Amino acid sequence: MNALVFDCDGVLADTEKYGQPARVQPDLPRVRLPVEWSVEEYGRRLKIGGGKERMASLLTPEFVAAAGPAHGP
Repeated sequence: MNALVFDCDGVLADTEKYGQPARVQPDLPRVRLPVEWSVEEYGRRLKIGGGKERMASLLTPEFVAAAGPAHGP
């Protein structure tokens, strides 16, 4: 039997919420974003479709004001 399977994170199995935080979390301090996503929190964020929309749900005016200005490296 010949087969070809295409997959994106979370399509065939609920895997995205386990892998993505581990890939993203180490970069957050580098970009001075004071966020720590647990697997559970990221799972809740995944219910928001689209990466841009997901980040917009985090980067509210209140969050940005509390985090302070970001400066370059």
